[in-house]
Amino acid sequence: GMFFGFSNFLGSLLGVVCALLVGYIMEIYVFPSNFALCFFSAFLLILISWVFLCLVKEPRSPAVKEPSTFLEYFSRLPRVLRADRNFSFFLLSSVILSFGGMATSFYTVYAIKSLNLTGEDLGFFTALSLASQTVAYLLWGYVGDKKGHKLVLQASALSGIIGTLLAFYAKSVT
Repeated sequence: GMFFGFSNFLGSLLGVVCALLVGYIMEIYVFPSNFALCFFSAFLLILISWVFLCLVKEPRSPAVKEPSTFLEYFSRLPRVLRADRNFSFFLLSSVILSFGGMATSFYTVYAIKSLNLTGEDLGFFTALSLASQTVAYLLWGYVGDKKGHKLVLQASALSGIIGTLLAFYAKSVT
């Protein structure tokens, strides 16, 4: 828990800095130059991360069993899901939470249309969102190690629901 919490903390911390930079870019440059600059910057950063990812050397792991074909794998899935209800519920909740998480992509569009936010406002709120995630990663990593990861998943799902409802009923920038 703490390993992933700390690694996500560092990633989010960099995200806060980038979000503030995006707000500055959106305010200084006009459309479409501001979007082009943001997308090109993201492309460069992803490219750099891929270079480092390609340099990782993993030790060979012994094959536990013969690899199965795609068809064999999917033909065994119903039996696995019936045999392990906890795993089935975990997968189902993961799918539902993923769909729920898609709502966050539309917060920005909603804020621009309904609340008349500027590019600088968007950069600030993105940075604020990432800053809260940064702190939460450390907290959730610690809680996961001490109290269990199921509690973390439940609390984060509840937080996501509350956040979506707050965004839906927002009437002002504040």
